Amino acid sequence: MFEMKPKRKANLTIQDIGDETIVYDPERENVHVLNQTAQLIWNLCDGEHTMDEIHKFLIEQFPSISQNDLLVDLQSTLNEFKEKNIIL
Repeated sequence: MFEMKPKRKANLTIQDIGDETIVYDPERENVHVLNQTAQLIWNLCDGEHTMDEIHKFLIEQFPSISQNDLLVDLQSTLNEFKEKNIIL
């Protein structure tokens, strides 16, 4: 599971607005708003970074948050991305 390399789905329209990212899926005509943490994860869903590498990045960015809490947040965010069909 930690070697999984999540990748953003093609053909999405992405717009950064302040601390949020707007993701539009024209195929499903859905709009998704990503908060700052989800945005960091989203930007690393490039098919190159493993889940473990993304987790390590989050640990560096948020040293005051426990590694376990960050892992839970990462898994939850990736599951949500999958449910919304915006990552492969």
